[in-house]
Amino acid sequence: MINRKTLITILIVIVIGLLLSKSCHFVPIEQAKAEAKGKEFNAKDYARKVWNEFMKKLDSISSDASIVLEALIENKEEAEKKYGKVVGFTYNTLFLIKGKGKIVSIDDEKVLIQVEKVDREIYVSKDLIFGNDIVNSSGLVKMSDFDRIYDFNAVSNEINNIVNTEVVPPFMDKVKIGRVIEFVGVLNIPKDEEIKFPLQLLPVKLNVE
Repeated sequence: MINRKTLITILIVIVIGLLLSKSCHFVPIEQAKAEAKGKEFNAKDYARKVWNEFMKKLDSISSDASIVLEALIENKEEAEKKYGKVVGFTYNTLFLIKGKGKIVSIDDEKVLIQVEKVDREIYVSKDLIFGNDIVNSSGLVKMSDFDRIYDFNAVSNEINNIVNTEVVPPFMDKVKIGRVIEFVGVLNIPKDEEIKFPLQLLPVKLNVE
């Protein structure tokens, strides 16, 4: 016969087993993967938030294009110090500029723009935009904000995608020689090279009047 002590021990084990079976929740592997994936960094959503904030601050953080271009012509080094931004260990300077200009030519590769108030030209390429120049010019995102460089690059790619799909195509649909445009965009100027016009504008805002 089972003595009283052994019986009590068996009952305790049974009770503990029942409690554990109720408290444990076994999740199918595919469901677990889906839940885990939902917790991963969402670069697209993050980029959209950055972009919206960028648009709010755009006018206040960009410099007059004619003034910047004149400054670059007169004294490149001083212009870099006053209007430019250097990010990380790079030999290039970024300039976030705004202004108006007239479309003077259109070809298969670019739209050429004569900037108002200065006898210089910039152009908007028809090619897709790559790299980190736009996100770096915003001042809203730094590589050090992320645990992984991959996440920073993913955000940059998503912001470029916004430009490539929402900014440039509507502009290209409306361009005609002689039309006046309002623009905001980024110039990437190598530090140790002579400035060669026309300069490429990486656009963040383009309006055809």
